Amino acid sequence: MKSACIALWLAGSTPAALAQGQADALAKAFGAREAISSASLSPDGQTIALIAAGPGRTSRAYVLEAREGADIKVVASTSGRPEYLQRCDWVSADRLACQIFGEQRYGDDVYGFSNVFAVSANGADTKLLSQRRGANALGYDFRGGDVIDLLPGDEDAVLMTRSYVPEAKIGSLIEKKLEGLGVDRIDTRSGSAKRIENPDKLAVGYISDGQGHVRIMALQENRTSGYAKGTYKFLYRPIGKSGWSDLSLYDTRDNSGFYPVAVDPT
Repeated sequence: MKSACIALWLAGSTPAALAQGQADALAKAFGAREAISSASLSPDGQTIALIAAGPGRTSRAYVLEAREGADIKVVASTSGRPEYLQRCDWVSADRLACQIFGEQRYGDDVYGFSNVFAVSANGADTKLLSQRRGANALGYDFRGGDVIDLLPGDEDAVLMTRSYVPEAKIGSLIEKKLEGLGVDRIDTRSGSAKRIENPDKLAVGYISDGQGHVRIMALQENRTSGYAKGTYKFLYRPIGKSGWSDLSLYDTRDNSGFYPVAVDPT
């Protein structure tokens, strides 16, 4: 009976209708968002954090116990207009550091931006970890930074890159001169920060060894005109040393050269 019904339905369908239906199905599949885009397990192995698509353009961070039938809780959500959740990593057994990305139009240009915030596993005590911009900033830097070391032996703290923008106010002697990308140790509960690496105007990234030591710095190489050359220069530092030494060059135009992604602590 089922085969006969299918045959009758096909007989009554035109080739154009069938083709359109197939095209609609393919378009829907192509435009579908990932059900889960990121997952991480807490240090004690008891809890899972997931980033998943929500209704419409929203994205949500969920937390659930690592057992069958566990309840799932939403701990953070973004609208997708324009920001969305990228990932959440466990700082401790009950604390997460999450990263947001997005794009925003300013005048005729569109800029990407990011931010990092911390939140407890129950959805409480949200804390912005990225650098706050003052009203007297002398420029723009939309980089919210990246967590580069979860500091397993240092409860609730992380190492993360943070961007600095100089600030000054007319009629005031108070000014901030630091500029570029540096590394700070951040307490994810209090928000207090300690500078680990002074910012560098050409820095675009840092790599830690996973034990609290920043071992590699990436610098963007610029032309005399000030525009980027499309190459990165990597510097490294052995344990116990304060100065940087040349490591490698990487050309983004043809993907040639050595691009480091991790450091073995030994």
